[in-house]
Amino acid sequence: MEKQEVIREQEDDAGILTWILDAPGKAVNLLDDAFIASMTGRLDALEERRAEKPAAVTGIILTSAKKSFCASADLEAMAAATPADARTVNDLARQWGLLLRRLETAGVPVVAALNGAAIGGGLGLALATHHRIAVDDPGNRFGLPEVDFGICPGAGGVLRTTRLLGIERALDELLLSAAIVGAQDGLQLGIIDQVLKDEEELLPAARRWIREHPVARQPWDTDGYFFPGGAPQVPTGAGQNPLTEILQFLPARLRGRTDALHNPAPRAILAAAVEGAQVDVATATAIEARYYTQTVVSPVSTAMIGLRHTDRKAAGRQAIDATTGAVPDAATTAAGETPDAPGTGRAVEGEERHRGQMSAAKVARQMGADLLEAARVTARELVAHGMAAISVERAAENAGLASPLFHAITEAVQESPRETTDTPVGVGQQGTPELSTEVAQRRLLSAIARSGREHLGGRDAAMTAALNIASVDGAGYPAWTGGITRWEDD
Repeated sequence: MEKQEVIREQEDDAGILTWILDAPGKAVNLLDDAFIASMTGRLDALEERRAEKPAAVTGIILTSAKKSFCASADLEAMAAATPADARTVNDLARQWGLLLRRLETAGVPVVAALNGAAIGGGLGLALATHHRIAVDDPGNRFGLPEVDFGICPGAGGVLRTTRLLGIERALDELLLSAAIVGAQDGLQLGIIDQVLKDEEELLPAARRWIREHPVARQPWDTDGYFFPGGAPQVPTGAGQNPLTEILQFLPARLRGRTDALHNPAPRAILAAAVEGAQVDVATATAIEARYYTQTVVSPVSTAMIGLRHTDRKAAGRQAIDATTGAVPDAATTAAGETPDAPGTGRAVEGEERHRGQMSAAKVARQMGADLLEAARVTARELVAHGMAAISVERAAENAGLASPLFHAITEAVQESPRETTDTPVGVGQQGTPELSTEVAQRRLLSAIARSGREHLGGRDAAMTAALNIASVDGAGYPAWTGGITRWEDD
C-alpha cells in the first residue's frame, strides 16, 4: 500500500505548486514528525527542480484539505516531555525553524490560502509565507495562545511577529495576551494580508497574487528593512534607541498576568522577543527554540496542557461555572448548536445531556461555595497566626489566585483582627517571624484544592475534568497549577 503524504502536491500549467496539508487519519493537521518529514521532502524536491531549471516552479500555495488550516504541535506529546527530553525537543524545534526559513527563502512567492483556523504553530507556518489570505468565516480564527499552555511559541511565532509588528505590539496584542482573532481583526492587526468572503475565491486569489508578485521576499529579507518600533541594537541618529523606553517597561507587562511568577512562558516569550530582535533570523530561530524547549519540559506546561487540552477534551459538553453553576440555555446545547428536532432519538439524547448538565451545575455551585469558604477560613487562620493582612493578600496574589477567590481572601483578612496563639502553626517554641509568603501560598492553594476535591469522589472523567476547569475559569484557582486535581499538597 502506497504511503500517504501529509502534504500532497498539485501543479498547474503555470508552474504553481499547491501543497495541500492533509494528515492521513487525523481531523486536524499537526506539526508532528510526519509533518516535518513531508515538508522536508517537498522542500528537497523543490530545490532540486529549481537547481536544474530555476523557472520550473513559479510559486507555492499552502492550503488544507481539513476544516482548519493547521493546528500546533502535538500537545499530548508536549505534555509528556520532561527535562530528560530537552535535547530531543530542542533538536525538533530547531529543525522545524530551519524548514520554515527554507520555505520563506525558497526563491519563489509563497502564499498561505487559509481556508480555516491557524492556531499556534499553524499560524507560525503561515507567517513564514509571503502573503496570507483568509476566508471571513466565524470559525476561522488566528492566534498564538501558547502562553496559556505554559509554552513559548517555537515555530517562529516570536521572531516573525516581532519583525512584522514590532516588539511592543507583538507582545501586547498576540504573544502575552494569547489573543485569538478573526480574519478581519487579523487583517487590522497585520498578520493577515487579504480577506475574502467566499472560500471558492481562495485559490484563484492566491494564484493571482503569485502572478502579480513573481519575486517575493519577507520584509526582513529586503534591503532597508527597519524593525517596527525600533530594535534594541539600532540607535537613532541622535544616539537614542527608540525602543529603550519600551524595554524599560516590558517587565511590568508580565505583572498583568496573574500567573507571571509561576508560569515560565511569559518571561521566556519576553526574553525570546528581545534577544531575537538583536540578531539575524537564523540566530533568532535558535534562541526561540531554546526558550520553547525550556518551557515545554517544565512541569508547569504539563499541568497547563492537562487543564487546557486534556480536560477540555474529557469534559466534552460539560459546560459549567464554579461560582454561578451556569449552564447553556435550554434552547441550545453546550456547544452552542441548534438542538435536534423534538420527538427524535437525538432530541431525547439532548434532553438527557441537558439534565446531566443541570446536575453538574448543582455540583459546581456547591463546589464553588466551598472553594470560597476554604479560602476565607485559611486566610483568617494565617492572620490569626500572626501574619499581616497585607502579607496574606500578597501571598494570594503571588500564588496567582484570581477573583472571586482573591476577592474572598482580601475580604476575609480585612475583617479579621490580628491575633496570636499560644502555639502558632509553623512557629517555634521561642517564637519566629511570621510565616513566609511561600508557605502562605502553599497553605492557601492546598486548602482550596482539598475543599474542591471532596466533590470529585465517584464522578466520571467528564465531570471531574469539567469541575477542574470550573475551579480555574470560574473560581479563580491558578491555571499554572493545572487546577485543583493536579495540585500536590504538602
